[in-house]
Amino acid sequence: MCLFTLEGHTSDVNLVAFSHDGLHIVSGSSDQTIKIWEFSSGNELRTIEGHTNEVNSVVLSPNTHYIISCAKDKTIKIWEFSTGEEVKTLIEDRKNVYSVAFSPNTYQIVYSFFWDKIIKIWEMSTGKEVKKFKAHKNYVRSIAISPDGLSIISGSVDKTVKIWEFSTGNELRTLEGHTGDVNSVGFSPDGLSIVSGSADNTVKIWEFSTGNELRTLEGHTGDVNSVGFSPDGLYIVSGSADNTVKIWDFSTGSEFRTLEGHTGDVNSVGFSPDGLYIVSGSADNTVKIWESPILIRINIFKILNFEINKGYRPSKLELVRDLNLKIDQALKTLELINAPINYEISELKYLRFLAEKVINNLDHPSLYNVMQVLNMDFFTARKLGKYLIDEGWLTEFPDIPKIDFELGKTKITEGDISVSKEKHFCLVHRGPIKGLNFICPECGTYYCLNCLEAIKENENACWSCGKALDPTSPIKKPQEKVTNAKVIKDNSKKTS
Repeated sequence: MCLFTLEGHTSDVNLVAFSHDGLHIVSGSSDQTIKIWEFSSGNELRTIEGHTNEVNSVVLSPNTHYIISCAKDKTIKIWEFSTGEEVKTLIEDRKNVYSVAFSPNTYQIVYSFFWDKIIKIWEMSTGKEVKKFKAHKNYVRSIAISPDGLSIISGSVDKTVKIWEFSTGNELRTLEGHTGDVNSVGFSPDGLSIVSGSADNTVKIWEFSTGNELRTLEGHTGDVNSVGFSPDGLYIVSGSADNTVKIWDFSTGSEFRTLEGHTGDVNSVGFSPDGLYIVSGSADNTVKIWESPILIRINIFKILNFEINKGYRPSKLELVRDLNLKIDQALKTLELINAPINYEISELKYLRFLAEKVINNLDHPSLYNVMQVLNMDFFTARKLGKYLIDEGWLTEFPDIPKIDFELGKTKITEGDISVSKEKHFCLVHRGPIKGLNFICPECGTYYCLNCLEAIKENENACWSCGKALDPTSPIKKPQEKVTNAKVIKDNSKKTS
């Protein structure tokens, strides 16, 4: 869902980036300007002018003190972030500087050229060129530096991705597989994987250590202009000439969501440092901010926890008033949780793998505990639930754990208990088991000795299965062997 749109540029937005503290967004445009926006409000804070031609790329230094930009006016400029003042300019005669990256270790700037095949490294403090190496058979479209600062990757019109040793400029390996220009490249946060986007409309994931292609992500209908990883490495975002932003599941390669709203090519995309938001820049002259899958997960958990505590799904009013969602977020989140569920044949192998984990680890599978215990995203969890039902493993896949036993006048509700390995739960007083406990020999329900009177009120029968119990001779069980359970807050009336 698009949260808001930033308007102010008068031509294509070619690159966007979050500041490292997540408080600001920087954008570079063909209108020859750089703009700094306040993320929380969307307000334009500053317009930086100084380039005399289109701004191709911008990047921020790790401490966000500086903005580095490159443009078709053959210059690389360094700007003071806080004031917008120009600090230094590097002039490249007869060259259109196309892509720029910043080394986190050495404060050196790496850049490439339009209609050229070389990569240069420039010392920021001295303004001197320290290294130059011929990179590709055709001009270089994109460059990125590994998280540890030891490697450089580059994407080229020659349809390849190359990996370089930063210190020497030596080529380590060439990644071949794309059938069109490689427009964008990036590293995973752990540096173990590489992502590339191409004019062949695909996104590819590669293993850094071997150069092997791991998978190809297909779904865009136009050139893929920009790619990047989420901070947790679980998702990939891509922007395309088909005017869309797509989010992909890294582990499966499946398309997670498509974000529509731009009316021109999406030239640049990226995640916020906390992973909760995505920023995109487009040829429609705008910058857009979107919810990421991580924020969707948080909002879904808010709804599920409300349902656990209250016993019903929150209304639109309660989402906004009690759960502090914005109106648009509330509407979109409800739309997602109520949307039809489908999965592709290509996903069956992975769903079978996940199904085995659920069957072996969860006594009462539900959307809530699959997402929580197995750390699964919302959309995959819903697909898995449908698969488990379709294959006959489950008859239902509720939002929250469903223990639905009639216990005399008392009903154990869905909010009473879910699977966990951390705590023990007494069904009688709906709280942690204290001290000694005993177990029903028929169904395995656990009780506190403190709840003997409540059992007597139930005619000395188990509240779950009705089996006769002898509270004076409890069947004890060692604490470490107690069935896995987790206490969840329940606002219903306690029985004991």
